Amino acid sequence: MKNRLGICRVCYLVENDAGLKSVEFCKTCNAWICKPCEPNLYRRGLAATVERGLEMITLRKKKENKWVGIAIIVISALSLFILSH
Repeated sequence: MKNRLGICRVCYLVENDAGLKSVEFCKTCNAWICKPCEPNLYRRGLAATVERGLEMITLRKKKENKWVGIAIIVISALSLFILSH
């Protein structure tokens, strides 16, 4: 894996952190991830859920039905709340 300076996809999706940091490419996730996020499966799973929710909203908006995407975002937020307590 090659290191480079970039935006960690996990930090961006979970915390909206677009700061530049040392990142490595993850072939499984197809994303650039920083060292602190690499072993954190909770954050990586949450980021994947948020990303899929955003994709669903985009797809559903094209079809004029955004409720499924909104439901996914709400479920993601509830999951984060439940797991953090």
